[in-house]
Amino acid sequence: MYYKAILRFAMWWQLALMGTSLLPLALASFPFSSTLASDQATGQPLYQLQWTFDDVMKTITFNVVVHTTGWVGFGLSPNGGMTGSDVVIGWVSSDGKTYFQDRYALATATPPIDPRQDWILLSGSESNGYTNLTFTRKWITCDTRDRDIQADTSKVVFSWGSADPADTSLSGQDHGSNRGSVSLNLLGGLVNPPPQPSDAKNFTTAVNEVAIPVQTTTYWCTGFKLPSDIIAQKRYITKISPKISPNNGMYVHHILLYQCLSLNETTDVGMGSNCISATTTIRS
Repeated sequence: MYYKAILRFAMWWQLALMGTSLLPLALASFPFSSTLASDQATGQPLYQLQWTFDDVMKTITFNVVVHTTGWVGFGLSPNGGMTGSDVVIGWVSSDGKTYFQDRYALATATPPIDPRQDWILLSGSESNGYTNLTFTRKWITCDTRDRDIQADTSKVVFSWGSADPADTSLSGQDHGSNRGSVSLNLLGGLVNPPPQPSDAKNFTTAVNEVAIPVQTTTYWCTGFKLPSDIIAQKRYITKISPKISPNNGMYVHHILLYQCLSLNETTDVGMGSNCISATTTIRS
């Protein structure tokens, strides 16, 4: 039995396996997380997002840990851009006071404050060069300036500055290159997943290091053969989890897994190539 994984990448970067960095303020109580930005040279996380949600109360809680002692921005966008985004901006001042504002972006400029403050700050702190903000809101606020959070892909935008604003108007603040956007399914996971069977086995397969081409989008195919002890008898797959190096999460858009019945062990298994090329045939 063989499987083929297809990965979609964006931008140019060299994939490499990196050790996991421990964030000084990360909270274990958040079941979902994503590294939104990292240092390209060291792999050190610069902007880490964690979240959980309550499908009874229809609320979602975010925790951001950002490598800055300045301001932090986070929001939901219609298309990954600034205009039309529902955003929050917060920071911890030198005297330990936390500032937090619900804003909405009319253009690529400082977003004005939303008259309705639907994003609620739960906590804020600053330690060892990192700013940590925890905040919550309802999935649907019925505020025309807010974006609904639904069980599909959300465009998350983020930014940060190197210094605290001089005042709450945010005048003169500019994030420079410290910004970005990612696509996340914020409500797609299980907050309390069922335990795995006690006799469950697991194995890991990995795509070899790939230099991402200059094209905006690349589909990369790799064939895998399941371990012999796994296919020796009938088994059921109960869980599949992606394992993405900390500094590469921003370049992986999605992963598709197919069962393939006709892969050639010599030419297809363990080999990686562009899925859409003159020399590659996709079989399933």
